[in-house]
Amino acid sequence: MNDASSPLTAETVQIALAHKLQLRDENVHRLRQGLIALAAISVILFVGFLIFTALSGNVNRSRDVVKGNDLVIENPRFIGHSRKGGTVTVTAVQAKRALGNVGGIVELSKPKMTTSSGAEVYGDSGKWNQATQELSLENQVVMIHKKGQRASAQHAFWRPETGTIEFLGGVIITVGDGSAISNRLNFDANGGVIKGDGGVQITLPFGVANSEVYEYYPETQRFKLRGNAKMIFKRRQ
Repeated sequence: MNDASSPLTAETVQIALAHKLQLRDENVHRLRQGLIALAAISVILFVGFLIFTALSGNVNRSRDVVKGNDLVIENPRFIGHSRKGGTVTVTAVQAKRALGNVGGIVELSKPKMTTSSGAEVYGDSGKWNQATQELSLENQVVMIHKKGQRASAQHAFWRPETGTIEFLGGVIITVGDGSAISNRLNFDANGGVIKGDGGVQITLPFGVANSEVYEYYPETQRFKLRGNAKMIFKRRQ
């Protein structure tokens, strides 16, 4: 009786092995293409993230919400630079700007400005100009400096071109062992001369002085008065 099955020969074995090797090569090729595709997708997503971060500017946001025609930013953070090399960091509880006003005025709620020299300035409201990096603070403005100076006013303005903070409206500043009242005050954020004018009244341990203008020198802790200056000394007890 003849066997119907064909006997295995060397040629048949070689063909089978060649077929298996071809299938393995095809699987490896498909796997390699899949890995390359996944890597490409990862690169695209990463580049997209970098582009989004770059376009968002120097603002760190925790949550953005569009309300009407405004973009509302919770807990924003802005970085500004003065022409004298100092930097300021501006934070707030909330910021709001018009959707079409990219790079323009941002309205701030409960803003706080911190300078690189150690001054912290607070206000109830304010406006940050992203183009000029100027800041205005309104209503119950308070400044605290790490060197001990404290000031309060109704309005304050950060001037990046001079590196100074201008206070307006019922300004009171405490420096050294004295205090000064004026209508306007220019505070050098880099530790320079403090200048005030308008309705000046200086209170010191030994008396009270009035003038049109005053200058205070932090290094020597001395006042210089100009314009109808007069001094009333306290009586010794």
